[in-house]
Amino acid sequence: MNGGRPVPGESASRGTASASVPAFIALFWLLAIFSQAKPVWQVGVDPKSGIEIEVTSPFDGQPMGGYSPFRVRVRNGSHADREWTLLAKSPGEWRSFDSTQTLASRYRMRVEAGGERVFDILVPTACLTRNYSSSAISVQFTGFGALPGFEWISGIDFSGKRLIGNIGLSRKVNDAFGSQLRKRLDDNGANNGLSEIDFAELPPDWRALLGFDQIWMEQDEYDALPAAQRQAIQQWATTGGLLVLCRPQGEEKMEPSGFGTVQTFPLYGYTLAVAAAHMEKVGAGNRAGLKESYRTVWPDKSWMAPYKANAPLLIGVICIFGVVVGPINFFLLCGREKRHRIFFMTPLISIIGALLIGLAIFIQDGLGGWGRRVALILLQPGQNFEVVQQEQASRTGVLLKTRFDVDEHAAFQPMPLSSRNKSYAFDGKKVTGDWFQSRAVQGQILTAVRPSRARVELLNAAEVAAGQRPRVLSSIGAKLDALFYVDPDGTLFRAENVSPGRAVTLEKCDRATFQTALNRGEFELTGPRLRRLAGFPNVTPGWFYATAEAPKGVMIDTLRSLDWRKDRAFYLGPVITP
Repeated sequence: MNGGRPVPGESASRGTASASVPAFIALFWLLAIFSQAKPVWQVGVDPKSGIEIEVTSPFDGQPMGGYSPFRVRVRNGSHADREWTLLAKSPGEWRSFDSTQTLASRYRMRVEAGGERVFDILVPTACLTRNYSSSAISVQFTGFGALPGFEWISGIDFSGKRLIGNIGLSRKVNDAFGSQLRKRLDDNGANNGLSEIDFAELPPDWRALLGFDQIWMEQDEYDALPAAQRQAIQQWATTGGLLVLCRPQGEEKMEPSGFGTVQTFPLYGYTLAVAAAHMEKVGAGNRAGLKESYRTVWPDKSWMAPYKANAPLLIGVICIFGVVVGPINFFLLCGREKRHRIFFMTPLISIIGALLIGLAIFIQDGLGGWGRRVALILLQPGQNFEVVQQEQASRTGVLLKTRFDVDEHAAFQPMPLSSRNKSYAFDGKKVTGDWFQSRAVQGQILTAVRPSRARVELLNAAEVAAGQRPRVLSSIGAKLDALFYVDPDGTLFRAENVSPGRAVTLEKCDRATFQTALNRGEFELTGPRLRRLAGFPNVTPGWFYATAEAPKGVMIDTLRSLDWRKDRAFYLGPVITP
């Protein structure tokens, strides 16, 4: 991949002076090159093979975490069906002082003889810490005609900068203000790794934008997108992103969109200094910063203590082994007249010692492990889908299997809870590597946007407006331990043991009762991301909040061999009127 290779358009003017033609053509080519938004890479191949492989990305800098979409075009000019394997590694380069993380993913691509195919893939990227200097991705193709070696796909450079999140700019916003915004952020000591997004090349999958905390685009660009891509952007915002729609004029306006926000911003009516300050302000609670805080505050040590080896037991076993394999073996078992026994006694004692050490580890840690999962589930009844944000932490013993399948519609990222070196791997729908390690405390964040018709309905809206108690009906597929409703005036109501399909009348309660129910329930198990997304202690008028023991099928599954204890779900969302 030798950098971008845009194809320039045809010249519309022939010129009147022959001397100006070369200069005009050169200027036109230069403008055409810089007008191309999407980076294009040509993969090195044997020119005699008849193979062409081209990779394009809608991002000019790969974000930290989330997914990076790539479009791979393969032309098979040979006389036989061929298959290639793409190996992508994130990060492609790093600077680390305590540990390294590598996330490798493989994709197989088969093209018939004389054919050409296009493959759209989503490459998961590592959840990086401040010790890394770049989010570049390395890509390697193996197969007929592909030359050995790997190529770099550029990432965001954030070395030595204050992280304010990953910020994506549309082409129009980037062309008009990108360079000035980068300079102002850089002058303020913030990371200036803004990435341009070619929305015309963006796949209609919300996970393609998961690595971004903010997206800035013009209103007319958003309105011109196909419906599927607009829906993907909307679903991305519901997972916690900030979508800023820039207009030439008008008032600034912010509206909630699920866990995220959609904002109209008169970028052309404000100074760039105001826009840069706004980026930094809304990026203060971004996902990049949360990645750092998980190491120190989650999981809570009161319910999942850090892993500690039983040093006296292991040292005792090793000392006994040393005495047996040394003096006892040399002087008693293999004395002067039996010295030849040392050739089989020493290996035998070593095998027995290894088995004893393994037995000691097994006695200490056990087989398998256990964990806890909490899901924050936001219902969107008007659009018939729900957003699931799940945190899980596990404490493992000896694991015999770490390979598992993952929901193809879900996204999940590891949390850097320890300083161990880790290597994560995807191979199709199979997940392998260090997502779960033996004898470790580990955690993951999982996100899914999935169809759902679950909702909570207010059956007597007119009576509530007249001061009567609300009567609600739940179609959530779980028995709710407690359900709270905030009426339009901000008054809290409560009911317990709410079953699906049965209408209940709520009782008035105070905010202290509401907070106590949360603090003693799900939220004593949650980490900083779920707490921030829930928005407490603030509540939204017209919304409900409910706690429940999660029924089967609600949680996003990973390693099923672990004992996931008492899965808990926290439901919230707008209450609708039938």
